[in-house]
Amino acid sequence: MNNRIYFLDKLRTFTIAMVIIYHVTLLYTKQFQFVQNPVPEAYELPFMIMSFLINGPMLNSIMFFIAGYFAFRTYQRKGYRVFMREKLKKLGIPYLAGLIILAPLTQYIANRSWGSDVDLGQFWLKEFFQPQTINPHHLWFIGVLLIFFLVSTPIFSRLQNSRYRDIQQKHSVQNGVFVLFLFATFIMYYGLSFFYEAHVFVSIYILRFSPVMLPIYAAYFLLGIYASRKMWFTEGAGRIYPWALVYVACVILYIGTVVIKDINPSVSTENHPLLAFAVNGMIFSGVMLLITLFKKHASKASAGMVWLSNNSYGAYLVHYLIVFVLVYLMRDISLPLMAKYIFQVLLCPCLSWAVADFLKRCTPLRVWF
Repeated sequence: MNNRIYFLDKLRTFTIAMVIIYHVTLLYTKQFQFVQNPVPEAYELPFMIMSFLINGPMLNSIMFFIAGYFAFRTYQRKGYRVFMREKLKKLGIPYLAGLIILAPLTQYIANRSWGSDVDLGQFWLKEFFQPQTINPHHLWFIGVLLIFFLVSTPIFSRLQNSRYRDIQQKHSVQNGVFVLFLFATFIMYYGLSFFYEAHVFVSIYILRFSPVMLPIYAAYFLLGIYASRKMWFTEGAGRIYPWALVYVACVILYIGTVVIKDINPSVSTENHPLLAFAVNGMIFSGVMLLITLFKKHASKASAGMVWLSNNSYGAYLVHYLIVFVLVYLMRDISLPLMAKYIFQVLLCPCLSWAVADFLKRCTPLRVWF
């Protein structure tokens, strides 16, 4: 049990660090440049490729999988009332607080970068909380995760009361589960891509989500619950090379389809079946590849990793504002573009963890961090 906790904690910490790097990278792409950040045309394609390879949907899928993996064990140990109280305190309160404080400040920085001269007070009190302008930004993940926890409690209750609960489950991973999971997620991804692009978010006032990716993330959350029940990853580390080969094959399939079919990947492309299959395969094989790598090479505890893990949630909460502020302040500095990018990629995760640790140790906010 300890090994599972250690390697999944390390994987979650790594994933959050990569999410921060991903969000820095997006601010260097033309399509997702929320903060005005002049990028020469010659750099547009390299940054698009970098954002594609970092693979934000894969990172989100890992975090939903890990959340599901630990959810039922926590429910078993603490019961319905304590479980719900802790999730509402740990996710619900930070989500609302972030929506009131962090999200408006983040959006204000973005608006300033594009030339808005509205002062912060007026924007905060009169503009941001209008239905057409409110945006939780990265906090969407916390809101969706809280909903997943709330909706899944009947499942947890049924599992806990199941007559099979005391039977030792198999440790091995069955290939049939993988095939069924891949088929189901491909159908959902490909079908919904006819109506929305995968990167498009819709809002229901304070809730924000991608209609294409929402059922995919729910599937990874449920897969995490299933993996926990079947005690996956408790025996052996699994095989790395098959997952690496599948991931590379999916990348080649995606790039080859884009080139052969002359598709512009910056517009709607997911309604092409080969692209949908490649993207879905990249997400799944990438998730399993990273789990296998961390299970094999990162199963031991260390003081430094415990500190990073304990502050990873707080780092996620504050990182978006830090990224926006740093990119905004550095956009006019006379430095080579790649030098600024590398500096921000290195500094933003460090600042995020440092701020999270400070808030956790030195302020009343420690309850939620």
